[in-house]
Amino acid sequence: MPRTRQANEIPDAGVDVVPDRQLAYAILRFIFGVNFLMHGATWILSGVMEFSSGMVRQFTETLLPPVMVQAFGTMLPFVEAAPGVLLIAGLSTRPTLVAGGAA
Repeated sequence: MPRTRQANEIPDAGVDVVPDRQLAYAILRFIFGVNFLMHGATWILSGVMEFSSGMVRQFTETLLPPVMVQAFGTMLPFVEAAPGVLLIAGLSTRPTLVAGGAA
């Protein structure tokens, strides 16, 4: 008995077809990845030490010790860029999106 096609099933044309949901997820993942990557890359390319020194100047009137602000400012560009690389590569997407959303 021949198999009948379901209403939502794509006919087989001998070509691998990517379902719309997977394609939409890949495009969204790529866009978010580029967004995260560019946020970190901007600070990395303009100079990490200049960025962290600027943060120290901005936080002089707060209770935070300058050493902690400097350490945070030095790490931040790389922490912003890492999720972008992971998302573009498609690695650990769910944990990366959860961590990136919390940041």
